[in-house]
Amino acid sequence: MADIESDPARTPTERELVDLIPHRFDPRVRSLLAAALGVSADGVVQQELDAYIDAPMRRLLGFLDDRVPVALIGLDFLGEHSAIVLHVAVAQEERRAGIGRQMVWAAAARYGLERMSAAGDPVSAGFFRTLGFCVRSVGETLPGLERFECVWHADGKDDDGGR
Repeated sequence: MADIESDPARTPTERELVDLIPHRFDPRVRSLLAAALGVSADGVVQQELDAYIDAPMRRLLGFLDDRVPVALIGLDFLGEHSAIVLHVAVAQEERRAGIGRQMVWAAAARYGLERMSAAGDPVSAGFFRTLGFCVRSVGETLPGLERFECVWHADGKDDDGGR
């Protein structure tokens, strides 16, 4: 495989999805994960990092820009071709450039995913809707906090067999 940094055919918007566990001590990885979790408590972030390290079916992946983590995606594999998207975060200065979209599809391609699901709030549901996920409200889990289930199938069908 060609070295990304020296590959002249690589366009500036293409990035390689990399394992972020070797970068887990980088404060930017911790900051991205904290943003995805919606918390700032270091203990909670460490717990989640430990879960990625300890759970064999979990992967913490992301994009680097000049060796600096700028985005992450966390996956929990349910089987060979199915995964739950646990976390998605893009550095503030990199947002609105399609990086989150690229990351989701890069993960799907890398692992040959035929089904992905995610749970989230209205903002994340909107993100997944733009990617073609079928989005359904599951109601309020706490008063005033509506949650959504987001599902994507490679064949374009939702879990009920339709779209």
